[in-house]
Amino acid sequence: KFISFLPILLIWIFSFLTGAGPAVLRAALMITFVVIGKRFDEDSHPVNLLLVSGGLILIFQSYLLWDIGFQLSFSAMLGLFYLMKPLQNVIFIKTKWINDYIWSPSAMSVSAQLATLPFSFFYFGNFSFLFLLTNLIIILPLTICLYGAVILLVTSQILPETLNLIIGSILDKIINYGFNVPLQFIYSLPGSFASHIYVAFWQVIVLSLAIFFFGFWLYRIKSGRWLLTSLFL
Repeated sequence: KFISFLPILLIWIFSFLTGAGPAVLRAALMITFVVIGKRFDEDSHPVNLLLVSGGLILIFQSYLLWDIGFQLSFSAMLGLFYLMKPLQNVIFIKTKWINDYIWSPSAMSVSAQLATLPFSFFYFGNFSFLFLLTNLIIILPLTICLYGAVILLVTSQILPETLNLIIGSILDKIINYGFNVPLQFIYSLPGSFASHIYVAFWQVIVLSLAIFFFGFWLYRIKSGRWLLTSLFL
């Protein structure tokens, strides 16, 4: 029973380590509702649990409905729960490491990007055509930096200061050459980025409905074999 609630503990520890900002706390609270809901009712769909958690948050803080951070975090999680699984079924990858380390992260990235697309257009007016490549590149350095920062935080009072400085310097290099340099190169490529995209509020609603029905269609075709020919690698 404790192991099933371990993700909640880790999420809240991470939330406080990052400063416990409003957006982080909202995301942690929504994930907590989903994990607890799945613990007591395994047949419940994550989308339903997410909607319940979002509704409870809005009951106490209704103004968050118009908050950009809430809209983006909620829609991203909704995209992961609603679109990711059917998108994964679109293409069958027989080779496990390709499926686990390339296709699954790609489906996750596309799901979140699709779900937040209407709000990105409305608030920021831009779109990166190479978002999938960007996300795949930063996964490894992001994971290393996350674990490295947690380890550094725990051992900062135990290890000698010189060793802590060395670890911090290594993490700084990873951030620079694993994040900044690749991202700057990608965004410097011609045609990699579209800006000055203007959409009205009613267009946001139409786009959101179109994405919803796209996901519904993916669920209807189930395995997705009618959409694309499976790849046997």
